[in-house]
Amino acid sequence: MIFLKIKKISILLLSVCMIVCVSSCVNSTSHHQYYIAVIPKQGRSSFFREVASGVNTAATEYNVRTTFEGAQNEEDYDTQNDLIRRAINAKADAIVISAIDENKSNELLEQAVKEGIIVITIDSGVTYEGVSQHIGTDNVESGRIAARELRAMENGQLNIGIVNFEKHTKNAIERERGFLEEIMKHADVRIIDSVSTVSNASEAADATKQMIADNPTINAVVAFNEYTSLGVGYSIRELNNKNLIHVVAFDNNAESIGMIENGEIDRLIVQNPFAMGYLSIESAVKELEKRDSITLEQYTEVLVVNRSNLYEYENQKFVFPFED
Repeated sequence: MIFLKIKKISILLLSVCMIVCVSSCVNSTSHHQYYIAVIPKQGRSSFFREVASGVNTAATEYNVRTTFEGAQNEEDYDTQNDLIRRAINAKADAIVISAIDENKSNELLEQAVKEGIIVITIDSGVTYEGVSQHIGTDNVESGRIAARELRAMENGQLNIGIVNFEKHTKNAIERERGFLEEIMKHADVRIIDSVSTVSNASEAADATKQMIADNPTINAVVAFNEYTSLGVGYSIRELNNKNLIHVVAFDNNAESIGMIENGEIDRLIVQNPFAMGYLSIESAVKELEKRDSITLEQYTEVLVVNRSNLYEYENQKFVFPFED
């Protein structure tokens, strides 16, 4: 009788051990923590810090390992390509990239895809067609929105100066294209001058001041990213002509919000970089696990901010994103 009880206990313990062992084996073999290399244009701007916040939130939720490293400036595609090579050599499962140049990284991204690495672009895409998804603002439509906002501020003749950033960056190209398509529908509109600067607020300010000095009839200016927007705002402040020139600009940080309050910028087209970062990780995991199909393009929303709606409660998550 005692022998039977001991035998039953032994069998029970053996069964438990087998279950634990099988469970351990399954976990050790089936659970792989994905590594996703996120490569922004650069990591210092308010925009890309908010992208990083979205990436970190999703990485925690989906239990993936991420790195977040960009070039020193938004023109340095050589360094960005070095970071792509590093991700390939590190056997990343996925690469998320905001491309500095729409063409210069295509060959490396094609190599990554051939090696089985998922490639997702955010914010600014590439011409290479092998990426799994692009996530970002509908840049052509946001350019049209900027045009409509500028038109709404002036019933008479609009003499416009355009301040854009890196001319080979896809979102810069698309925003200007959408703006021109929409604004040129009106007969009383002239594009007086157009300049492209590096993504540096000081240089954008100098270019804007020179453009206005060379073309004193300009009564409206549009700028298409965070740094050109700041540069235009600085120039309007220095020239003290906020009552003479309408300004529509892109992206938000503490300084550009202050420019809205002071009237140096009239409208900001505010994007959702947190969503871009979060969704890029979510989509990469979906594609890696083949759980759900993902669309080729996923657009994030934008908000038009002015002095009237700046502090409305429902706009706070856009206008004043949390930053560490």
